[in-house]
Amino acid sequence: DIQEDYFYRGLLIANGYEPGSLMDPGVIQYYFSALTVFFFKNPILQAASVFLILYSCTAVLAFTSFIGYCRSVSKSIPTEYALLTLLPILAWPSFWYYITCYGSDSWVIPLSIILISVYLKTISNKHAISVPSLL
Repeated sequence: DIQEDYFYRGLLIANGYEPGSLMDPGVIQYYFSALTVFFFKNPILQAASVFLILYSCTAVLAFTSFIGYCRSVSKSIPTEYALLTLLPILAWPSFWYYITCYGSDSWVIPLSIILISVYLKTISNKHAISVPSLL
């Protein structure tokens, strides 16, 4: 799994080394791992605890993005319809796999749902649509 790479690079960053290329899609997760590792005296021996925190943060991000999506969309459509729009995501087998690991792939769907929520909220407000608000 790639999550060990995120843990290793988080250790490197926490010890003052560069993570490698900043063009890597997992740079945010590297620094988040480094922030998590920073709070442990011996992160290698406590790796299970570090991964538990990282997995929990991923699950919380996914849950809050779903709740935020339903709350923002439910103003224009009923909540049960907003939940129905999430069914294809929940039925996608890879979604459940990515929730149980830590990496850039596990953040794609929650962050996309947040962007879709902001987009739908913006286009549903007639007065919010203008060239400066879109830029």
